[in-house]
Amino acid sequence: MPTFEIPDGPTTIDASRSSEATAVYSVTNTSSESCDARMSVVPSGGSKTEWFAVDGNRERPFAAGETQTATIKVNIPPNVAAGDYPFRLRVVAVNDPDNDHVEGPMTTAKLGPGLDDKKSRWWLWILLGLLAVLAIGGGGYYLLNRPADVTTSAPPPPPPPPPPPAPAVLDTAQAQRLAEKKTGAWFAALSQKDVDALVDLSDPPFYFHDGLQFSKAQIKSKYTAILLPHSDEVKVRQLSSTTFGEMRKKMSNSEIPDSLGLKDDDIVVTATMEQDGLLFFFRRSATDVQMAGLWG
Repeated sequence: MPTFEIPDGPTTIDASRSSEATAVYSVTNTSSESCDARMSVVPSGGSKTEWFAVDGNRERPFAAGETQTATIKVNIPPNVAAGDYPFRLRVVAVNDPDNDHVEGPMTTAKLGPGLDDKKSRWWLWILLGLLAVLAIGGGGYYLLNRPADVTTSAPPPPPPPPPPPAPAVLDTAQAQRLAEKKTGAWFAALSQKDVDALVDLSDPPFYFHDGLQFSKAQIKSKYTAILLPHSDEVKVRQLSSTTFGEMRKKMSNSEIPDSLGLKDDDIVVTATMEQDGLLFFFRRSATDVQMAGLWG
């Protein structure tokens, strides 16, 4: 049972492009001993890590049974499209981060239309207004000049154009192919010792063999200090992929890093090389997959 509990939190908040939004949660140490907690934000769907921050100290001491308030600050850039952007508060016990952790309820930041959206709608209303004026004017002219024994009415204005189609949702086969493609790009960047390309492919929180990295800067430091100095040319014999749920059926729980917080429909790519192999973990959204860690 996790040491910490997040019993409540908001399901939705209203986000603004011009001001900061906040989400407040209660965090409780359910154990009979004091324990230090580390807090972070886990984005989902189209949400980005850099939009969210824990207010105050991310790492805090908790007395036995103590409840504290945790506030997440939300700052969404002005150029982001209107929509729903979900995220969760994640709390881990500092003394056992891989095995002792909990995530709070899903909170959705609802972002309304921006200035550009409103401007584009003004053009639509102007166009509809012009069409209505032309229709009314044409109908009026006809009524004034029609033969006496003919009765008619002005035609209704045309309907507004249909909304644009929603982005295509990835099915499991498409998500696996995209994950394999990104894994191939990762090996290409590794062979060229291109640290920036490796960092771009790695989405925090990102898992290395020694734990989670919570920022792009930490990921870059790991690649620079650990992986690249020892990386010779790597020949990949085969890439294969499956869902995380199927992978868990084949491996014991101790063989899978729990701190990744993956779901059953997330993707795992196995890279088979001449002497050993690597597992690449991907978080899956409706339209994309993001590399969440590597292990092996």
